[in-house]
Amino acid sequence: MPRQAPLGPLFDQLLGRLGLETAIAEQKAVVIWPQVVGAINARHCWAERVRDGVLLVAASSHTWAQELSMLKRQMLERLNDALGKQVIRDIHFRAGRKRPVEEVAPAVPGAPEATEADRVEAATISARSHDAELRPHLERAIVGWRRSRRWWQALGWRRCAKCGMLHHRSERYCRPCQDLVRRRRRRKEISES
Repeated sequence: MPRQAPLGPLFDQLLGRLGLETAIAEQKAVVIWPQVVGAINARHCWAERVRDGVLLVAASSHTWAQELSMLKRQMLERLNDALGKQVIRDIHFRAGRKRPVEEVAPAVPGAPEATEADRVEAATISARSHDAELRPHLERAIVGWRRSRRWWQALGWRRCAKCGMLHHRSERYCRPCQDLVRRRRRRKEISES
């Protein structure tokens, strides 16, 4: 049996060929921002996005934005050191009231809460990821997906008997699977006649 190559290096090569390596590194800067600036600063500022090598950071007040702008040079050095190359060339701070996604409450009242089974499955799947910084984000996404799936089922959506996708139709199959079944029946009828 041939030995399978690890996907990490292949994925990196593909990103390089597609010219997405810099874009991925810029987004990684947003993800690792809290670790770079430390717990106290991370409570008062959060990275929002990167535009043309400039990291845009929102702070909880004008005072924090000004205080952090005085530490910009040190933060910029630590951030690029953590990224392993010169990705971010500047940091712009602004006062903003928007909180990070992790601190926002669920938007839909009555949505089901996450169960222990949700968390266990999310941890199991995310453990396969080689990127330790990506794991918590992956876990959060999987838990959210499972919660939303249970919510749609509580609203009366059904699982397709063929593919398992949720649909709101009264039929046994979802629309794509029902179309596939019809096409196969037509082909069979045509071939038999």
